[in-house]
Amino acid sequence: MQTKSVLIVGADPDARGALAEGHRDGGYVAFEAATELDALERASLDQPSLIVVRVDEPALDGWTTIKRLGESPRTERIPVVAVSAAPSPGEQRTAALLGCSGLACLEPVARVVKLTLDVAGKPVARHARDRPPRVIRRRYAGR
Repeated sequence: MQTKSVLIVGADPDARGALAEGHRDGGYVAFEAATELDALERASLDQPSLIVVRVDEPALDGWTTIKRLGESPRTERIPVVAVSAAPSPGEQRTAALLGCSGLACLEPVARVVKLTLDVAGKPVARHARDRPPRVIRRRYAGR
């Protein structure tokens, strides 16, 4: 049986650590990467079951990272979930264009983990422009 693994990509070590811990609790081996170069290298070498990328951090261009993962023959079939503090319609369109399997709001981390576990192992259509990614948002009281 192959070990399930996830690569968590993000510049913020606290958020990255929380996401990694949540996935470990879900039965995954979690790897972390703080830079685009590190993420591309780890993904190519470790071949994780899933990649989770923060796309809203100024210190890391998550969208470029996702684009480059989709262009590499070694990583193009690995499901990618984009994570943002507050997903916008523009981010949803970008995620769809780049073939992400999902777009999730960072908080609560448990919901991100649930979404990523749902998409792990499912076939990836990297350039399915007609299939928007699943979006998970927080529900605020009063809305």
